[in-house]
Amino acid sequence: MPMKRKPILFRSLSSRLSPELRLILACLSHGNSKMASPAYERVSSDIDWKIFLQLAKQHCVGPLVLRAFSQEEHSRFPEKVLKSLAIEHKTNVFISMNLSGALCRLAIRFQTAGIRMISLKGPALAQLLFNDTSLRISSDLDIFVPLDEVDAVEALLQQIGYQSIGRNRVLTDRQKKLFHILHHHRTFVHPETRINLEVHWRLNRLDTGFLTEKHFAKLWQRTNRMLVNDVPVFTLGPADNFLYLCLHGACHQWSRLSWLYDIHELLENWSNLKIEELLSRSKSHRIDDIVGQTLILLDLLFGTQYCAAFPPWFDMNRAARLAAMVLPFLETSETAKEATLLSSHMYRIILYTFVLLKTSARRIRYLKGLLMPTDLELQTLAIPDVLFPLYFLAHPVCTVYRSVAKTAGVKDPFSPSSMEML
Repeated sequence: MPMKRKPILFRSLSSRLSPELRLILACLSHGNSKMASPAYERVSSDIDWKIFLQLAKQHCVGPLVLRAFSQEEHSRFPEKVLKSLAIEHKTNVFISMNLSGALCRLAIRFQTAGIRMISLKGPALAQLLFNDTSLRISSDLDIFVPLDEVDAVEALLQQIGYQSIGRNRVLTDRQKKLFHILHHHRTFVHPETRINLEVHWRLNRLDTGFLTEKHFAKLWQRTNRMLVNDVPVFTLGPADNFLYLCLHGACHQWSRLSWLYDIHELLENWSNLKIEELLSRSKSHRIDDIVGQTLILLDLLFGTQYCAAFPPWFDMNRAARLAAMVLPFLETSETAKEATLLSSHMYRIILYTFVLLKTSARRIRYLKGLLMPTDLELQTLAIPDVLFPLYFLAHPVCTVYRSVAKTAGVKDPFSPSSMEML
């Protein structure tokens, strides 16, 4: 029988957090005195400021932390820390302006070409949540387009000047079909502005049947139209955005606090988003445990009270277990891209993903996906269609080689930076 109150596991999670991470959470929970006051009181004695700055940078929350510091007595915090955060924020102001300008140019060109485009995360989300694009750190742009218009999008991007990262040859129809099945986006870069652009035709990396290429038309009907620098930009509707951000964070082990804070601000800004309704909708898409994990993390880390709205049918114990599994990812500086094949970090990622996938059928499909050739192999190895099965034999060899290259510090010939951009 699902529990209506917080399980023991949930109540013990906060004891695992470092003092530095707790102070960052206090800064992000500045309006919640219950969360903020105890951490601020321990500032002078418990904080390693080097670790604090590393965590703030890792979690992409430096501008938000600086905003909280500016509302406190500056004497509590070392001058070097304030200066470092101020420099990072100033840098992000220019980056966010550059990204916003690039997004507006893309929106105008796509609208002129009659191609539907939904902006994901990035400056549009920052504008929506904070009314200030500099408060959210983004390194690239993400857009969502219909699968049947991907070729037209690629042609348009080439006209604008964007180049594909890692694509050093033209794929055959069979290779392109496999690429679109196995992967959910392609990355482009503009050689002059150095803007990275990810073009998504599917938003869901997990096998949930939600936010796939089949749902674009319905998602487009529910989009939110907003202005970025006086240019109309379309984003996902509030409820769709909430579910997408939950899935995105869960897929990436919630390794950035900024992703959770985005959802926190979304729920704060859109009062018409009711927890029971969101959970009911997520249950129909079989992701209620992921949404529950998200809400438990918000309660734990930011002192909200969303768990009180959990309906009787909700399995809080499973959601709390998922929340507990991501806490080590909050403290580690190692990313999934940096993890080697046999590292403990990779083991934690695979174990977490297995628990997240829930059913044996999904786990089998996940394992099959690990054995499938990646986009780098499809783009690098020129194997003719008549010998197409060789891609499946080459994949484990390339995977082992990449892992060894990471460990030895050798340049990976299969990495995007090693390939010629055409």
